[in-house]
Amino acid sequence: MSAEQAKPTDRPGLQTITEGEFAGWKILPRDTFEWNHCGPFYSRRLPDGTIECAFKVDKRHLNGLGVVHGGVLMTFADHALFHFAQEDLRDAAGAVTATFNSEFLGAANEGDVVEARGEVTRAGGSLVFVRGILTANGKPCMAFSAALKKIKRR
Repeated sequence: MSAEQAKPTDRPGLQTITEGEFAGWKILPRDTFEWNHCGPFYSRRLPDGTIECAFKVDKRHLNGLGVVHGGVLMTFADHALFHFAQEDLRDAAGAVTATFNSEFLGAANEGDVVEARGEVTRAGGSLVFVRGILTANGKPCMAFSAALKKIKRR
């Protein structure tokens, strides 16, 4: 997978994909659970300024019933939260998920592209509230909301 460094206005560490199905999307390659077990997860900024995230379902994402495991969807949603909130987290040293709520609405299957769209509903001095929805081939599969706790710079 070819990648080049992202623009400095993007979330730090983002790299742009230059080939394949997700050409033009960005990745955040790190030695983390998401990258090693569920990813890669992709993101891009749409012309209206909103952020969209996506991943393609493969066999390792499936549960015993042959559909995407709920834990994979929750991991992806948690990853997407930080992309949606990136502007509101710029002044922090980092952030952690303080609360996370989800409702499963449908299934995703092998070969599907799961997309996340969301928004910040409120940003304060120490907490950022975010909500979103995951779709698989345009059909809702999970709604989610969370509070992100900012970590202060020292």
